[in-house]
Amino acid sequence: MALAWGWYLLLVVAFFILGGLGIWLLIEVFREKKEPEDKTIALNWCSHLSGGRFLGTEDDVKLGKGNRFFIHIDPKDISVNHKGEIKLQPVIVDVNKRVTSSRGFPSKDRNIAFYLPPNPEDFPDSFKETALGKAFMWLTELKNYEKTVIDIVREGSSRKDELLKKIGDGEISKEFIQFQEGLVADYLKKIINPKEAKEKSSSINLSDSSK
Repeated sequence: MALAWGWYLLLVVAFFILGGLGIWLLIEVFREKKEPEDKTIALNWCSHLSGGRFLGTEDDVKLGKGNRFFIHIDPKDISVNHKGEIKLQPVIVDVNKRVTSSRGFPSKDRNIAFYLPPNPEDFPDSFKETALGKAFMWLTELKNYEKTVIDIVREGSSRKDELLKKIGDGEISKEFIQFQEGLVADYLKKIINPKEAKEKSSSINLSDSSK
């Protein structure tokens, strides 16, 4: 009798296991598959100003007041120990500081956008000392000059003629060239004599570089 009851219990357990497996298979077969979204990958180089999130995908991009983009990115650089909801990270970027690259390069399949801070001095000091940091400081300053030129051209033909003359005479680029020379000199001094470079203040006068 005990043996019969044992077999009966085994059959009941097996029935529930097989029934559950069958339901799971039906759900998997008929469940609507969610297609991956083709969203732009965001590289946030002003992450220290926006929650510390560097890598993500653009969830929403709107042009707002002050000619700035108001962006929400879905973070993808979350700690493996993170628990709880992953919230969208808001980022505010000047319109010319959202630099985009269409699919093809550097990514074969995805559009890329990276964000720059308002000014070169806004980067953290530790980043400024690196070769990559110098490159992004240079790009940020170049974008500032680009904005200045565009604003002048929009003001009218008289200012445009004045600007063209300054470009022809080389005046417009002198300050930017000095900025570049400062970047290079500062970096090379750090390589040649890191102790002296650390003790001395930077040779770059960033406070006057964006006029």
